[in-house]
Amino acid sequence: MKHARRPSAFTLVEVLVSIGVIAVLIAILVPALGGAWTRARELKSSANLRSIGQLMDLYRGRADDLYPAPVPGRRYPSWRPDGLGTMGHWQASNYWPFLFSDTHPWWENEGLYLSPGAVRELDGRVVILPWSSYDYSASFLGDPAIWSGRPIADNEWPLLEKSVRGSTVVYPSSKALAWDSELPYLRRPLRKDAEFNLLEKTPILFADGHVAGHVPAEAAEAVPNRARYAAYPRERLHNTPDGVRGRDY
Repeated sequence: MKHARRPSAFTLVEVLVSIGVIAVLIAILVPALGGAWTRARELKSSANLRSIGQLMDLYRGRADDLYPAPVPGRRYPSWRPDGLGTMGHWQASNYWPFLFSDTHPWWENEGLYLSPGAVRELDGRVVILPWSSYDYSASFLGDPAIWSGRPIADNEWPLLEKSVRGSTVVYPSSKALAWDSELPYLRRPLRKDAEFNLLEKTPILFADGHVAGHVPAEAAEAVPNRARYAAYPRERLHNTPDGVRGRDY
């Protein structure tokens, strides 16, 4: 007598169990993969900042040790080769890449000037100079006297709004030069305090060239920049006590 052959197909219970196991594995793996993806982009952002530090060093080597600052009235090549734009002195905190247009133009180095995941929808009729993901500290755009707390007369400002020499930086390992202020790889709204300081750990380039992660809101208390057109009048890192002569951390 022949026995009936058992069907090889899965039963409904086995299918449901398999689906449940797969769902559990996905729930475990997805956050881990997401964390690895974020970490990889954070490392890329840090690498960008190290390269930016090298650009700054090259600039200083050609400019008698002066950090980058815009030349009044000069028109700089913009995000495309056939465009030109100007910037105010303190706007260089955002638009500093255009000070490197002769050696590292935006249209060839967008991946360096933008944090991983950042995009810019550009229209030459509206936006001439797109901003970088990396803030350039306003401390390097003004004489340390601006942040000394002493009174400043109106006729002094033209002499104080200028780039500073590298030799002026007293604590290069503690003074922030640039940092990722956009953090697009976090893929969520950024947390900030009442003075718009980031409450997120962000890669920061220091004046000595090293990059480390810190929370901007935990930096030294800001001394307000009283310049009329200061782009960041109260934020930390931009307004270090005693400017480049002071410490941020």
